[in-house]
Amino acid sequence: MDILIVIVLLVVNFGISWWNARVVGQVWADSKVVGGFPRLVVWSAAIMSAAGFTWVYLFVLTLPVIAVGGIEPQYARAAIEIGYLMIIVPIIGSGLILTVHSWMVAARERTVASYGTAAWNTYAQYHNLSDAIRVVPTVSDDLGRIFKSDAEADSESDSAKKLGVNLICVIVIAALAGGILTTVAIIRTTAAGVSKEVSEEVARRQAA
Repeated sequence: MDILIVIVLLVVNFGISWWNARVVGQVWADSKVVGGFPRLVVWSAAIMSAAGFTWVYLFVLTLPVIAVGGIEPQYARAAIEIGYLMIIVPIIGSGLILTVHSWMVAARERTVASYGTAAWNTYAQYHNLSDAIRVVPTVSDDLGRIFKSDAEADSESDSAKKLGVNLICVIVIAALAGGILTTVAIIRTTAAGVSKEVSEEVARRQAA
């Protein structure tokens, strides 16, 4: 049951990240022209998308390694914890920009949808920030114990611990690279599609 919940959450997170990247791609070219705060908002959404993909890939890469016994549980947990520390600051920073933007939209449009979006973004930002305040010290202490034990390892367990640390590095780097590359690919593909549609529309109007 627990693994099923994890899978469902990962699928939802992947879907949200994909949607965010697609929306960014749709307005990427326009935001370049406009610049300023709108461009910052678009970049913030792209960062949130990359962080979401990275989080999904961390679990996708870690869970099979645990299943086949290729890594001890404490190192698998360390990979997730390092990934969390790596993405939580960008998530909070980008989330703050998106939250402020949603407040501005709500103040301008004054619709149920805009108020709902602003309320959700505010809650999400509060949740992420409160979680970070609560979790980061614990995670830092946990990682400190793991790497301290690596430094003090005897010769019999040294090779196993080195393998665990190496796998952590590979998993985290691969997840981060995968998250960034996936976001870039979706944004570029979507932006190219929008550009093609605009060009075709201009050509139709000129031919009319």
